[in-house]
Amino acid sequence: MVSQPADLIDHIAITPDPATITAGATQAYAAQAFDLGNNYIGDVTSQTTFSIESAAGGSWEDSVYTSATAGNWTVTGTYSGLPGSPATASLTVNVGAAYRIAISPDSAAITAAAPKPTPPRLSMSATTAWAWSLTTPPSQYSLAPVAVGPPMSSTSATAGTWTVTGTYDVLSGTAILVVNAGPV
Repeated sequence: MVSQPADLIDHIAITPDPATITAGATQAYAAQAFDLGNNYIGDVTSQTTFSIESAAGGSWEDSVYTSATAGNWTVTGTYSGLPGSPATASLTVNVGAAYRIAISPDSAAITAAAPKPTPPRLSMSATTAWAWSLTTPPSQYSLAPVAVGPPMSSTSATAGTWTVTGTYDVLSGTAILVVNAGPV
């Protein structure tokens, strides 16, 4: 709480600045008041209204922000007794960890020894807890070649029903690939 008269306050600063969190996490802010000579007057957190750009989503409870959307955002602190410019701080919200992956299509059928482009193009997407879809995951995933020629872009090798496994970080997903026998 400010121990000096409010009319001595020239500006405020909010901390931390900058800050980095993961989507869904919280970040607490504080506001300090300073006089014209940049001398510390006191804490004015309880008299400061905090906000963030609307596209960031999330919610505020007093001076604590719960993040929702990944990106680089500007946090604004407006002190109730100060007619000048509000204070700002930078907040980076990173995408959360993936919790689910999906391989598409989840099943496909091809003919053994059939030339391109018969083999299906498999793709994988990862989804985070905050609904971020990572449709092109980093190179940490792989699609196992199982019963097809190198690497699912050439010709199939063996007839049968095969499980294709895709992995991303510690997650995995599967799809079924049916390779039908080709002509004799």
